[in-house]
Amino acid sequence: MKRKVSDILFLVYIAVLVNITVIRHFQFGERSVNLTLFTEYLPVLHNSLYRFAYLFFGNILWFMPLGFYLVFCRKQKVSHAVICGFLFSLLIEIMQYVLGTGITELDDLILNTFGSFLGAAAGQALQTLRAERAVRMNGADSHVTGHISH
Repeated sequence: MKRKVSDILFLVYIAVLVNITVIRHFQFGERSVNLTLFTEYLPVLHNSLYRFAYLFFGNILWFMPLGFYLVFCRKQKVSHAVICGFLFSLLIEIMQYVLGTGITELDDLILNTFGSFLGAAAGQALQTLRAERAVRMNGADSHVTGHISH
């Protein structure tokens, strides 16, 4: 049951992510590609700290759940989650270009992939803590009952 809930929440997350990155209320425009790293962020930073934070940190934060879900819920390796984050981000950038709904940027690909890594690392850390807790709990149980569990 827990897995079904996490799977459903993940699908909702993917739908929301595609909506905010690709669909954008069907605001179709010009197609453009920006392969120069982080040049668009400096003018934005000078104009609006809020907009800069939204674009820069948003690109990271929006992909953290992807990495977390793959590692913590689906028990994938961190490297697999990072590759999936990269490929999903690449798919989004390609869809933005094809549909003309956003600027296809190398910055986004890098920041999204980094977000997937951070989410995966958090999922791995939580898995480790959970496993350590289980070992401590089993050790406490065997000490109290006098039985050693294998």
